[in-house]
Amino acid sequence: MRLLFSAFFGLQLAVPTPAFSTENILFIGNSFTYGFGCPAVENNGGVPKLVEVIAAAKGRKAAVAMRAGAKEDWGCHLSEPKTERALHARPWNWVVLQDASTKPTRLGNLNRFLENGKALYHRIRDHSPGTMIVLYETWARGGGYSYYSVDAAHTTFVSPAEMTTELRRGYATLKEVLGDLEPGEQVRLARVGTAFALCQKQYPKINLFYADRMHASDQGNYLAALVIYATIFRDSPLGAPRKFAGFTIAPHVAAKLQQIAAETPN
Repeated sequence: MRLLFSAFFGLQLAVPTPAFSTENILFIGNSFTYGFGCPAVENNGGVPKLVEVIAAAKGRKAAVAMRAGAKEDWGCHLSEPKTERALHARPWNWVVLQDASTKPTRLGNLNRFLENGKALYHRIRDHSPGTMIVLYETWARGGGYSYYSVDAAHTTFVSPAEMTTELRRGYATLKEVLGDLEPGEQVRLARVGTAFALCQKQYPKINLFYADRMHASDQGNYLAALVIYATIFRDSPLGAPRKFAGFTIAPHVAAKLQQIAAETPN
C-alpha cells in the first residue's frame, strides 16, 4: 500500500499501489537471443532473463522461457518439435520472434522470411488466439566485418547502415503483413537493430559487439533487453537496473544505453 498525506487535515489515506499481473513471455530465436559469446549472459538465461530482471526492478512481473539454438532460423523452428512443445507449454501472453540475422537482407531471402514469419504467426494463433507477438529486429554486423570489404568486388554492403536499412525494411514489412491479418496492436516491433545503429552514431565508443563483430557484447545484449522491455511493457527503460548475474554495466554507459532505448521508436 502507498500512503498519501493531506497537508490540510493531517489525514493518512491508504491508496492501493497498482498491481500488475505476470506476463508469460516465450522467446523463439537463436544465438542472438541466448547471447552467444558472453558467458554471463549465455549461462544465465540470455536476453530473456535480462528482460525479466529489468521488469522486476521496474515493478512489473515477467516469467520468461526461451527456445533458441545455434543457427536456428524460423524455418528450423517450424519443423522443430521442441519449439512446438514450447508453444504448448503454457498460455503465453507474449511470443518474441527473432529470425536468422541475414534472412531479410540480400544475403537471405525476403520472401521466405515473410512466409516463415506468417507461418509462425498462424502456429502461435492456433494455440493461443490472444497472444501478443513481438518481432525482434536484429542488428547489422559491426564495422570491420567481412561484409564491408574495402575490395569493391567482394563488398556485400557498402556500410553497416545499408545492412541496417534492409533489416529494418524486412521486419517492418512483416509487421505490416501480419497487421493486415489482425488489425490493432497484437503485433509489435522491437527495433533492436535500429537502437544499435542509433547508439553507434551517438556513442561510437560504446562497444556493442562481441569479438566476432556479429554477436552482441554484454552492453549490446543489455541494449537489446531494454528495447524489448520497452516494447512489451510500454514503459520507459530509464532507471533500469545495470547489475545482473555475472556482469555489471558501468553507470555512465547504462545511462546512455537507456537513453538510446528510450529514443528508439516502438
